[in-house]
Amino acid sequence: MKKEILIVEDERIVAEDVRMILTNFGYTVSLIVSSGEEAVVRAGEVQPDLVLMDIVLKGEMDGVEAAEQIRSTLHIPVVYLTAYADSATLKRARVTAPYGYVVKPFADKELCCIVEMALYKSQREHRLEQLAAMMGTIRNIDKITTEEKDPELLIKRICEGFIETRGYRHAWIALNNEPYLLAGAGELGASEELLQVAGCMRLGELPGCAEQAIERSEVVKVRNPSSAITCAGCPLLKWCDDGETLTVRLESGETICGLLSVALPADIAASGAESPLLTEVAGDIAFALNSIRLEELRNGRGG
Repeated sequence: MKKEILIVEDERIVAEDVRMILTNFGYTVSLIVSSGEEAVVRAGEVQPDLVLMDIVLKGEMDGVEAAEQIRSTLHIPVVYLTAYADSATLKRARVTAPYGYVVKPFADKELCCIVEMALYKSQREHRLEQLAAMMGTIRNIDKITTEEKDPELLIKRICEGFIETRGYRHAWIALNNEPYLLAGAGELGASEELLQVAGCMRLGELPGCAEQAIERSEVVKVRNPSSAITCAGCPLLKWCDDGETLTVRLESGETICGLLSVALPADIAASGAESPLLTEVAGDIAFALNSIRLEELRNGRGG
């Protein structure tokens, strides 16, 4: 996928030159704007992969202030374009932690090399942040599975943990004992729709994603559930909308004890990084539930 770049430059000839160079090297220029104020607004609208920002801009907001707002609120990397600036301005620019500087006049390859390095650095940082967040989620789930010995409280706390640590829209877990034990969290929570699904599952009627997930070990992905045939008529559809749902069976060894399903907002879904996490966590949950079941059997409470 082509990377999109927002150019902030008040000299139109320079801006068009930069656009042509970037386009020739395979990038997409989403917009050209000429003021810091407009840069902040339009960056929020188009969410580019990178902003090329002239330091010296006409108007009340210079490039440094605009870059600071874009980095702090939108977390979009910024590379500065500059021909000259006083020492105080350059000092302010350094504080905003730019991903590079392009000094005018510049060669075509020089510009594109700096852009490429900035994009690589941004992607690497984002990946490291994702990994750190995933490890935090795994540690949190491990803590819950170690502490909690009641199956119903266990799956409820795990669902809540997904919302808190991953920013999912909702999460639900269903266990395939009789009757189905089901808990959810997030926007879905203890809604009537979730209770309706629980009732249907007791009658052997599973949501489309659950039917697919119970039959295979891989995570079942449904993009834009509102337009997916799989989700037609599902009571939970109103809680999914755009984005993506991921559903996976809870499996430990040869034992399948239930299902885990989560709804991701579009920005998290776009990363494509959640499936491995869900697979890892699903195994941990299944192991914990089986351990609880075995302990109940040993104590004569499992029937």
